[in-house]
Amino acid sequence: MHAYSGQHLVTPKNVMIRWFALALGALCTANGYAVDLPKATPESQGLDSDRLLRMLDYLQGNGFDTDSVLMARHGKLVLEAYVAPFNPGIAHQINSATKSFTSTLAGLAIAEGKLSLDDTVAKVLPQYADLPNARAITLRQLLGMQSGLLWGDDPKELAQMHIAQDAGRYVLQHARAPELVGKWNYNSGGSHLISLMVSRAVGMPFADYAQQKLFTPLGFAPVEWDKDAQGHVNGSRGIYALPTDLMAFAELYRQHGQYAGQQLIPRAWVDYATAPLYPVTPDSPLDDFYGAQWWTTRNREWYVARGGGGQYIAVLPRYDISMVITSRRYAFKYAQEPDFNALVQYFIQPNTQDVLPDNAAALNKLNARIAQLLHPAPQSPSHSPLEAELNGKLITLTEAGKPAGSFRFDFAPDQMTVSQTWQGTAPGQRQFVANIDGTWRQSDDPQSPLSFRAHWRDAKTLEIEQVVIRQGWPITYIFSFNGNHVHIDFKDVAAAWEGTLQTAALHPASHD
Repeated sequence: MHAYSGQHLVTPKNVMIRWFALALGALCTANGYAVDLPKATPESQGLDSDRLLRMLDYLQGNGFDTDSVLMARHGKLVLEAYVAPFNPGIAHQINSATKSFTSTLAGLAIAEGKLSLDDTVAKVLPQYADLPNARAITLRQLLGMQSGLLWGDDPKELAQMHIAQDAGRYVLQHARAPELVGKWNYNSGGSHLISLMVSRAVGMPFADYAQQKLFTPLGFAPVEWDKDAQGHVNGSRGIYALPTDLMAFAELYRQHGQYAGQQLIPRAWVDYATAPLYPVTPDSPLDDFYGAQWWTTRNREWYVARGGGGQYIAVLPRYDISMVITSRRYAFKYAQEPDFNALVQYFIQPNTQDVLPDNAAALNKLNARIAQLLHPAPQSPSHSPLEAELNGKLITLTEAGKPAGSFRFDFAPDQMTVSQTWQGTAPGQRQFVANIDGTWRQSDDPQSPLSFRAHWRDAKTLEIEQVVIRQGWPITYIFSFNGNHVHIDFKDVAAAWEGTLQTAALHPASHD
């Protein structure tokens, strides 16, 4: 197995020897010297505005629900688009793209001489020395997802790791198959173990180390990061960051570990971490390879920090391009994700020259589309004759024959107010306003912004969409009315409620 570095194929061992020789003099402290990328027209950087417009349309179709798309070439920002209800000032969860940050911090700890790729888990975390897996599994194996642990990475497993009293022990207690050691198997538990090892080795919380070595020098806005039950940030997922800050991370790698004139991470670590070290599917025609918590290709045409549901932080070395995509589809089992190979093949690869003639018409169309995505024009509000009957009335709900809560609607010309209650282990209530003119209405809570919109599919079917913007969670309620009976479906979720329209509201509507 080989690692790819520059134009030469070298063994991973030789990469690391060269890296250690350069590492100590290459590190710097965090002083907050972030810079904004200068902006340029696509054509001035050899990119076609018309093809970028088609890429935006592709990312808005096919069920991708993309929230943001940013692209830079030669360090100049040529595309920055946001899709309502998302906007530039909201941090987005990046899911498993977090793993590439974890890898970077592991590389820094190695450069400081505080870790080695061949350190075992038990050597660094002696509290697990009683576990055979901890005594056998190395940092190198965890970075390459080759530990041999029988880990399925399913939602239940991830949730159990999150709530376990000792997440590291929970991961290490999984069975280990000797025949899988050295073979790639996706393992978020292993990524969390990496963060625990780095934290112990550097003598500070992992989040503090990330702030000191990456977030502050890259100029990140305050970063939120999900934690496990012991208070450790999750090394496998859970970072919330602005797309523009994620671009700074992409630029750091595009520039071989440099940012704003400072060598933040050793170039040799960039080469090692993003090299095609391990085939994801041996003997497959697919060109998927894995480095150290980075996805890449056989020839390293591109490498990407990838998170579920369409979160990408990408570098295309051949074209000197960096790119960020965030999406809101990760929450559901059947979420669609953009095919990054398709993006490169159809929208970037044939689109990339040294320079192109100005194309004002195409650029104007691209800019108009970007503006429309962020600020969609209101449409004619949708209405139904049922509104008069429903207005202020209470819909009582049951689920599996048990009380589940209630809804009440109060309609206005271009919006509706929804009052909702729910039962269960954590009963509650809320009230929100949904626009019915095709635009989104955002809640007033800056810590957990929600957006809502509604429309009548037909005279008897009302659809209400909700998006938890920072996390990208979309929930769609579909109300089907038939006399006094109401059936409520949840799009993309295997759940439904049955409701009954009451003759009068429990709390009469107020008409101040």
